[in-house]
Amino acid sequence: MNNNDFVTGIYELNDYVGGKTTIYNVIENNTLQDPFTNRY
Repeated sequence: MNNNDFVTGIYELNDYVGGKTTIYNVIENNTLQDPFTNRY
């Protein structure tokens, strides 16, 4: 999955729900959990 597919999926979810309920999009940045992985 690339960034474009990910963002498109968020908009498609919003369109699918159609305002019937509130959607909370929470996106976690996993690269912050182990910042030293790519240094070695």
